[in-house]
Amino acid sequence: MDDTERILLDHQTRYPAMTIADYVKLLHQNTFGPKHFGADPAIADVREFLAAELAKTPDDPARAFAEDIGGGYLRIPLAAVRAGRIFADLLAEAFHRSMRESPEPDDALQRAFRDKLDVLLGLIDSGIIALDPVASRDYVERFVSAGVRPVHHSPDFNRLYQPHYRVVKAESIPREVPSMNQNVYVKPTRFRGIDRNPSLLGFGCMRLPTLVEGKPDIDEAKAQAMIDYAYAHGVTYYDTAYPYHHGMSETFVGKALKKYPRESFFLASKMPGWLVHSREDAERLFREQLGKCQVEYFDYYLCHALGEENFKAYLLPGVMDFLREMKAAGRIRHLGFSFHDSPDVLEKIIHTFDWDFVQIQLNYLDWTAQDAKRQYETVVAYGVPCIVMEPVRGGLLATLSDEAVAIFKAADPQASVASWAIRYAASKENVMVVLSGMSNAEQTADNIRTMTGFKPLDAGEKGVIAKALDAFLKNRTIPCTSCRYCMPCPHGVDIPWMFRVHNDYALSKRKRDFVWDYEETAAEKRADRCVACGECLPKCPQRIAIPERMKDVKALYEGIKSEGGMGMKIVDCHRETMPATRFIGRRYGDADRNESGGFGAKWGEAFATGLFAPLENLCLDTPEGKAYVGLMRCTPAFQYWIGVFCPAGTAVPEGYGSVDLPAMALSVTWVKGKEETGDLYGQKTHDASIDAARAKGFVPVEAPWYFERYCEERFLRKDAAGDVILDYCIEIRPEPARPTTDVQ
Repeated sequence: MDDTERILLDHQTRYPAMTIADYVKLLHQNTFGPKHFGADPAIADVREFLAAELAKTPDDPARAFAEDIGGGYLRIPLAAVRAGRIFADLLAEAFHRSMRESPEPDDALQRAFRDKLDVLLGLIDSGIIALDPVASRDYVERFVSAGVRPVHHSPDFNRLYQPHYRVVKAESIPREVPSMNQNVYVKPTRFRGIDRNPSLLGFGCMRLPTLVEGKPDIDEAKAQAMIDYAYAHGVTYYDTAYPYHHGMSETFVGKALKKYPRESFFLASKMPGWLVHSREDAERLFREQLGKCQVEYFDYYLCHALGEENFKAYLLPGVMDFLREMKAAGRIRHLGFSFHDSPDVLEKIIHTFDWDFVQIQLNYLDWTAQDAKRQYETVVAYGVPCIVMEPVRGGLLATLSDEAVAIFKAADPQASVASWAIRYAASKENVMVVLSGMSNAEQTADNIRTMTGFKPLDAGEKGVIAKALDAFLKNRTIPCTSCRYCMPCPHGVDIPWMFRVHNDYALSKRKRDFVWDYEETAAEKRADRCVACGECLPKCPQRIAIPERMKDVKALYEGIKSEGGMGMKIVDCHRETMPATRFIGRRYGDADRNESGGFGAKWGEAFATGLFAPLENLCLDTPEGKAYVGLMRCTPAFQYWIGVFCPAGTAVPEGYGSVDLPAMALSVTWVKGKEETGDLYGQKTHDASIDAARAKGFVPVEAPWYFERYCEERFLRKDAAGDVILDYCIEIRPEPARPTTDVQ
C-alpha cells in the first residue's frame, strides 16, 4: 500500500461522509500545502485571522490532535489550541512558515497530483471507496481542466465535522505536539458490514474503580476522568453490559458519554439472555438498557456470554426476531455475541443466525491452552470481524514469572509486560477491537501508549513472546503435549494425566482442585506408583525427565496434604439460629459439577451473567451485612443452590427458583485461608467443620442443609496476610430447653 492509498483509506475511516470534493481537497493539500493562501503574508495577518476563527471554534477533545495528511503535511485542528495541546502563536508561526516554504506548483508537482487523483479514482472504481465512479470521474476531469485550483469542503463535511484547522509542514511543529499517528490507532482494514471502524483499543467498563474495594459502587469521579482521558486520545469504543457493577455500569457509562456527540463514539452493551424467557422479556430489557445508557441506539449489541446453555434463550419464539427488528429500525447498528464455550459449540452458534461480529477470549496463553486459535479461525472463516476480550488473561499476563518479565524488558525496557499481550491480540488481522477492562488511570494511560501509533508485532517480537511464554510455563508447568508416546507405562502410571493435573495446579494454584484430581485418579495410575524404570524416557519427543517429574508431582501432593486442610484453618465455631427464610437462586445437580467435582464454574457464570443483580434488594439483611450463599443438601436427592437468603414469603423473580426453609439452628465455623488458592473449599473444609461442630457438642440433624456463606465483613476484606474468612454452616439440632424450677 503506497502513501497516497494509506492516507485516503485512513481518512475514509475517520470521515465516512467524505465526498469526491473532500478527497480532492485532501490530495491538493498534501501536494501543494497551504501555498494558495499567499507566498509571503504578514505574520500579524496570520495571527489575526487565526484568533478570529478560534473564537468560533467549538471544543472537541476527540479531534484535538494533529492529523497526518501525507506529503509531509499535517492538519492541525484548532480544537488542539483550545485543548491546550499547542499554543496559538506557535501554530500561527508554523502556518506562516509553511506558506512561505511550500513548493511552487510546477509541471512535476502537477503530474504528481494527477497521479494521486488516479489512485483515488482506482479505489472508487474498485468499490473500496464507496462513491459513484461515473460522477467522481466527471468531477475530477472538470476540476483538472479548470486549472487545479483549491477546492472547498463539501456542505456535508462542513455540517458533520466542522473542519477548523491549519495545514502546516510536519517539520514546522515540535515533536511533542500530539499527532493523529500518536492517537489511538484505527485499523484501515475494511471489515465486512462495518462502515466506519472503531478504535482498535476498546474501553471495557466491567472493572471500573470503586468507592470501596470488593463492592460494586463506582467511583464516578475517577471513572469519568479515565473515560475523558481515553476519549481525548481517540478511544471510540466503549463496552458495558447489564450485569456489570451489579447493574450500575450502564447507568454510569450513559452519564459519562452524554457530553460527547453521539456520532463520535461507539457504544456496546449486551442482552442478559439468562433473564430472557420470552420475547416480552427481551423487549423490556432492551428498552431498559437504552434508557440507562441515555441513547437511542447501540452501535454494537451482543447476546451475552453465549455457550450451549445460554444460547437456548435465543431459540425461544420471537427473541431473535425482536433483535433483528431492532436492527432494521436502527436501534441496533451491528448485532453479534460474546462467547464462552468450546470451539464445537461456537461452530454451531455462529451458523445458526446471521451475525455482524463475534467477541471471543484471545491471548497468547489461551491461543493453544484453551484453543483460542480454533475459535479465531472459526470467526475468520465465517467472515465477520472479531472483538477480543481478556487479552491479558485477567491480569495473569501482566505479572508472569521473573524470568519471563526479564525477557520482555530486555527486548523493550520501556514497554509494560501487559502491553505485549495487548499487541499480540491486536496484531491478528481479523481483530477489529481489543477490549481492556480498565480499573485505574495508570492502566488507561498504559493501554493508550500501547495503542498509539500501533504497529503489528513483527517476527522478532513474536519470537520474544514465544520465548517469554516458554520461560513462564517452564517454571510452572511440565511441557507435556499429551501425545501419549510414553504410554502404556509398565507399572500403570497415567503419565499424561498426572502431568495435566500438575500443570492445572501450576497455572491456577488451586490446591483443592489438585488434591481432588489426584485422589480421584485410580490408585494404580498415580505418580507415587512410578518406580523410575526409565522405559518411558526414549519415547518422549519433548525429552522430559519423566521419572524425575513424577517425583515432583508426588512431592507436591504430599506437601499440600501435610499442610492439613489444604492451607485452611478453623478459627472459630459457634451456634447461631436462623429464622424461617425463602432461599432464592438457581439450582444445580451432579451433572453441573466441573472436572474437579465442584461448582466453581457455576459461581463464575453467576457473576459473569449477573445472577445476583435482581436479588440485591431482596436479600435478608443482618447486622453483618448481606451475603451470597452456596446451599447444599445431599439427601434424599443431591441439590446445590447459588443465591441468597430472603425473608419468608418473598416474591420469586422470574427465571429463578426457590426453597422454603424453616427456622433452624446452625453450627457456624469460620474457615480462614486464601480464597484465590482454593484452600477454603471442598471436602476438607466440610470434614473439618463437622469435626469442629462435634467438638462443641453440636449434633447435625438427619439430612441437614449445609451452606457456604460469603459474609461481606469477613470474606471481602483480607487481613494483612491476605487471608479471608468463609462461614461454613451446618444445620444442627436445636439446643435443648433448660428445665425450669418453681420459686417458692
